[in-house]
Amino acid sequence: MVVAALADSPVAALESLDDPGVTVAIGNPNVPVGAYARDALSLVGDAFAIRAMENVVTNEGDARGIVGKLNLGVVDAGILYRTDVRLIDRPVRTIPFAPEDQPGVLYAAAVVTDPPAGAGAREFLEELTGDPGARALAAYGFSSP
Repeated sequence: MVVAALADSPVAALESLDDPGVTVAIGNPNVPVGAYARDALSLVGDAFAIRAMENVVTNEGDARGIVGKLNLGVVDAGILYRTDVRLIDRPVRTIPFAPEDQPGVLYAAAVVTDPPAGAGAREFLEELTGDPGARALAAYGFSSP
């Protein structure tokens, strides 16, 4: 999770998210990007999280909604996945959360017992977890656990 702040916004650091007048976009609490954003803010500190949440002016249904609000310039900053920052068309600053304030964002992959396309599913999983998959994921900003 990162804060993407428009280059001309008053958000220059994570601590700016609770400044009066700052506008922030995050995800709805019932979607992963919103739940992870709330977790990250809480990991920074509960008092900070409460103040920063007072500046949230929109709760989006997914990360693309946050990107859209930033592209339109209707918010100063958004909290989203690092991998989605590349979709923002405007100049932005990317402000990371400290490693200890990162929620555990994991994507799982598994082959179910006796799938109809069992061999193909296993082959896909092997490719995904092997060198070709790691290179492809890294190209889009993902890292291995």
